[in-house]
Amino acid sequence: AGNPTQLATDIQAVIDLVTKGTASGASAASSSNVGSNTTSVYIGSYTGGSWSGDVKSYPIVNGVVQTNHAWSAAAKIDALTPSARNIYFREGANTGSFSWANMTAPMKDLFDRPLGSSVSDGQGDARVRYLRGERTGEQKNGGDFRNRTSALGDIVNSSTAYVGAPTAGYDETRFTGYTAYANSKANRQPMLYFGANDGMLHGVRASNGIEQFAYIPGAVLAKTRWLPEVAYAHQTFVDATPYAADVNVGGWKTLLFAPFGTGAKGLFALNVTDPTAMTASSSIWELTSANTPELGYVMGTPQRHPVTGVPRNIGKFGTNGNWALFLPNGYNSDRPDENGIRSLTGSASLIVADLGTSPSAAVANWSLGTNLHVIPTPAAGDGPYNGLSMPTGVDINGDGKMDVLYAGDLKGNLWKFELTDPTTGWATSYPVASIQVKRLFKAVNGSGQDQPITVAPSIIRMGDGKYIVVFGTGRLLTTADKTRPPTGFPVQSLYGIIDDGGVTEITRTQLYQQKIVQSTPATGTGPTSVAGSRFTDAVANQTGTYRGWRMDLDSTSAQDEGERVVANPIILPGGAVVFSTSAPSIDACSQLGTGWTMILNGLNGGRPVSATFDLNRDGNTENDSQIVSGKKMYASGMQSEVGVSPTPLVLSTGSTIQLVTGGASRGWSSAQVTLANSKVDVNGRPLWGRISWQEIGR
Repeated sequence: AGNPTQLATDIQAVIDLVTKGTASGASAASSSNVGSNTTSVYIGSYTGGSWSGDVKSYPIVNGVVQTNHAWSAAAKIDALTPSARNIYFREGANTGSFSWANMTAPMKDLFDRPLGSSVSDGQGDARVRYLRGERTGEQKNGGDFRNRTSALGDIVNSSTAYVGAPTAGYDETRFTGYTAYANSKANRQPMLYFGANDGMLHGVRASNGIEQFAYIPGAVLAKTRWLPEVAYAHQTFVDATPYAADVNVGGWKTLLFAPFGTGAKGLFALNVTDPTAMTASSSIWELTSANTPELGYVMGTPQRHPVTGVPRNIGKFGTNGNWALFLPNGYNSDRPDENGIRSLTGSASLIVADLGTSPSAAVANWSLGTNLHVIPTPAAGDGPYNGLSMPTGVDINGDGKMDVLYAGDLKGNLWKFELTDPTTGWATSYPVASIQVKRLFKAVNGSGQDQPITVAPSIIRMGDGKYIVVFGTGRLLTTADKTRPPTGFPVQSLYGIIDDGGVTEITRTQLYQQKIVQSTPATGTGPTSVAGSRFTDAVANQTGTYRGWRMDLDSTSAQDEGERVVANPIILPGGAVVFSTSAPSIDACSQLGTGWTMILNGLNGGRPVSATFDLNRDGNTENDSQIVSGKKMYASGMQSEVGVSPTPLVLSTGSTIQLVTGGASRGWSSAQVTLANSKVDVNGRPLWGRISWQEIGR
């Protein structure tokens, strides 16, 4: 990788796949909601070169994540008899157990030929057995195939999704029958679901890591035959985080939605209502660019409701109350996929997949204008070379239906989609008359450069009933995004945009400016070390009328050059917001870099007086203050100790919150924050009291 520009032609994983070290590149997952203290944390990783991966379970004892893992999924899979693994696959409309015998003749012909050859070598069956985990065909064992350290493939951009008993807590008035369903599944086998670049989505038991099943979706089946080749160059397959939701489609069910990331354009769904009874028919549908060319690479994860944990891009909609999945059209829709399909516009669009048109939740055919709808954003300031990022939905009037969705795009536009009556007049794939699409804000920096939005925004409901949309800007999709322009990286920002119902679009000059006032490097090593810290403005008395706030990531420190936000912000109790920023190495062939975990007041972007980092990890945050500009201040940011890191996992015990994150280059770490129970901030604004968990959106 000596010439970084050669790597920047297509979308690749967020983390460069060019080293041979072990790395953890995605967020942690927990077996509990915030507040539990006897659970586990699950962190995925990969090893470059052999392109093997692992997920390990780390116990939590008294609210503290332990350093020794309890089990390894890779070890559990390698201990299984390959032929006995429950691996299912899809080929076209057909599903079955993954075996040579169950493939069609054209697929057998493909698997039977070495890469670059039109002549069969008779090893198609052996390649299938290799994918199932058989190791005898590897070169180190006398065979012809690529060596692996584990049969489990690399896990780069997929975090683990924990799914246990149903926890949405839907009421019977708006969600009839849910209570009985939740009770019937109260003892459901807790599972972890994650994607890997061995072509599979894996489901393992959360208690011991034993694989329950694996699934190969049809969109990546053909290219899995590359995996056994000694000359294999890394590819992505199922390289994004899956998420689950309880939906009432022909009766209550738990469905798992799994985007491909950069593995293919689109996503697929499994019925995981009973993970101990999975069959090939548990694969209920795939949605790809073959169904609509506007669909690109779907990346990122949805926000979750802070109380129920429900993904905020899934819900009921319209007068009929059908359940739907609201998707971004993703990125690179205007670049041809492996089948030559591409969008002619390359614009940002909202994709609505109506799940309520099939009584079994299985979808045999997606039909534009019937069960699949494409909602384009207005042309001004949009495509080409654009794409919508993950939306966040809000039920404004409390009727149990999605009313509004907010989403950003690659050109810095923040869009508001009003689902007024989406079942009326949807005769075409572009029902503009039914969906009101409005640009709330255009993110640009002080130099007028577009600031891409690649995260799902967080939503806070303010005391006056208005909503504030919180997000950061930046992208890290290709190695070109790590290449320093001659004039330097564009400055990115953190934002809180108030949806005040105004007719005019919000501009940068209408936002109150908060500032980073000082950054202090880490000192010492080992137990006596003190983490790097960052200090921001306190909550200032704001004069005049503002329509939100902003904070530029304009640190002058060389290590922070190119700092950006590519991980979803998290709302804490009371409306404080956690941002994870990333400043990757400018060497496009390096995984190293740094980042910051920052906590701000989501209402105004100021430093929350009630959140204090334990910088020296002595359990006492009172001695972590510093004198900044002649004033005693507590840090509102802590430097990452594991390089570029994703969205942290939030664990809480009483007044202490632990933020656990996997690092892009050096394992995982955590930051400890103490929360005081202040009712208002220094200017009398509500902080922990008025804004409660239930009021962080609906």
